[in-house]
Amino acid sequence: MGILTASEIMKQRGSGFIQIEPFNIANLNPNSYDLTLYKEILYYKSSYLDPRDKTTFETEKVEISEKDGYLLKKGMSYLARTNEYTVTRNYVPTLHGKSGIGRMFLDVSSLAGYGDIGFAGFWTIQLIPNVDTIVYPDMKICQIQYETVTGIIRHVYTGKYQNSDYIVPSKVYEEFKDTMNNVGLAAKGASESLTEMSDKARKVAAATSKKNKNKKKVT
Repeated sequence: MGILTASEIMKQRGSGFIQIEPFNIANLNPNSYDLTLYKEILYYKSSYLDPRDKTTFETEKVEISEKDGYLLKKGMSYLARTNEYTVTRNYVPTLHGKSGIGRMFLDVSSLAGYGDIGFAGFWTIQLIPNVDTIVYPDMKICQIQYETVTGIIRHVYTGKYQNSDYIVPSKVYEEFKDTMNNVGLAAKGASESLTEMSDKARKVAAATSKKNKNKKKVT
């Protein structure tokens, strides 16, 4: 695997395999492109998150002031998104923090920055300040790189975050629900199988008892 250079990113934009909207040539780096911060952020209302309980994923919205910015508080975690809408075909898009942002002790998208071939949408990013930090709308917040792949591309991303048009909180509860449904179906199937086996056992026992009675009559 390799990482596309600036000239190759431009080439693939021209070919339609990479889309970045809006695009600003000033944000193009030697092997990445800078993405900027949207004017709104979210945070979870609940003090804890439970993958089985959708209500714990409810959020509060905050608008970032152009003049004064917004203070991210140490110990809090926030969800934000990029101003840029991207579409990637034939490459793997990955998000990384910027060195200047890292030197502010602000972690950006440190846990969920790996995209999939075919992803289209605005990028939801995680902001985790290690010290109280003010952010402003439209500031450069992270960078996107494009990695080449080896092998035939048989599937592209069509998951629950596809075509994201806003900040998208976690939908992990959907995966948990599917898992529980599968467990429930498996348990139901097992129960039905046990019932069938019990019925069969009763029939066999009844037939054996009848056979033994017939033997006694004969003797």
